[in-house]
Amino acid sequence: MLTETALFAKDFIHPSGIILESAELLASAAVKGLSESERVSIAMAGMSVVSSSYFNIILRRVLEAYGRDALDRVHLSSTSSLLRQIFERSREAARRLSVHEDRN
Repeated sequence: MLTETALFAKDFIHPSGIILESAELLASAAVKGLSESERVSIAMAGMSVVSSSYFNIILRRVLEAYGRDALDRVHLSSTSSLLRQIFERSREAARRLSVHEDRN
């Protein structure tokens, strides 16, 4: 049976209100979650707007901690097709980055 850690982005809002600081908090939780389960699901309910930079931070931290294959263990739970598209573009960028770094 697949084990999953569910994370709610709204629970990781940095006191400063700076969205990229919030992404760092969520990234730490995602890395920890992947150490404890096979998959991490990030729920975006309650988050108004996030940019690709937000997802880039999270996915880069996962990449650094666990490598390229771990990117497929992070899933986004959102009813917004726009957020899903942004997340998938960020995941693809992280994959390309990992390939580029492997060549160096």
